[in-house]
Amino acid sequence: MSIENWFDTVIQNVSSDYALVNYLKRQNLLVEPGEYVFPAKDGISDGNYHYVPILDVLQKLLSHGDIKVMFTSNRLIRATVYRGFADGSLYANDPFFSEHPEALQIQLYIDELELCNPIGAKRSKHKVTAVYYMVGNLHPRYR
Repeated sequence: MSIENWFDTVIQNVSSDYALVNYLKRQNLLVEPGEYVFPAKDGISDGNYHYVPILDVLQKLLSHGDIKVMFTSNRLIRATVYRGFADGSLYANDPFFSEHPEALQIQLYIDELELCNPIGAKRSKHKVTAVYYMVGNLHPRYR
């Protein structure tokens, strides 16, 4: 395939959000989000939350050979500059990571954000909590 044909194919598959999602579904590269609805009390729903299953995402991520090799190949050379969790003494002295250097380093973060105008009478009514993560074993370029 010539490079021009390759670019045409890529552009066709990502020309819109709809086309990109369909392409990812066809290639089995997409993990669909799920929804959990809290049980109702006295006929009133307590709310819901949406999530992307972390185990499904990690399974898809690790199914790629080029990513999987990062966990088994040469480790990054540790420098005197702290670039991540694995550069600290807590990691170096942890018995679990000493015995299992290929173990996933899942770093969780949490953030709250306001989706509506925060100035006004209904401030904090539409606050959303987001929990996201990063796999610390991956080279920073791929995180």
